[in-house]
Amino acid sequence: VSFSYSSNKQKLVLDEFNAVFEKGKKTAIVGESGCGKSTIINLIMKFYSANNGNILINNIDIDNLDCNDIR
Repeated sequence: VSFSYSSNKQKLVLDEFNAVFEKGKKTAIVGESGCGKSTIINLIMKFYSANNGNILINNIDIDNLDCNDIR
């Protein structure tokens, strides 16, 4: 997934980010301030839409899921 905020389309916050979060396992997203941790969660929660790429939950694109079901 790639993402940039509408205020600065030239600066990618996430550039081809890829991860698999396995069912039944805990996953920590860690990193320096401003590296995109909150953005990843906000994309999964459908507060933002990715510029490029897909986010899948159980092999279903989140664009095909109701945001209330995800949240």
